[in-house]
Amino acid sequence: MARRNIAYALICLVTALVLMSFIYLWTLPLNESARKHVENLMLFMQLIFGPIITLAATAIGYYFGANSRTGRL
Repeated sequence: MARRNIAYALICLVTALVLMSFIYLWTLPLNESARKHVENLMLFMQLIFGPIITLAATAIGYYFGANSRTGRL
């Protein structure tokens, strides 16, 4: 039960991170200062997104791997 909750929480975190990034890009004004904001967002995503995806993939793989051995998903 705890593994499932952790996997769901990490999936929600990844989804929220991607959605917030798209919303941030959508609301930027189209001028020269937007380039600086996009570069900052790219740096933020490079630092944060990779480790979160790794955590989510590990938790989801562990959850489904443990459930496949017991025969229930």
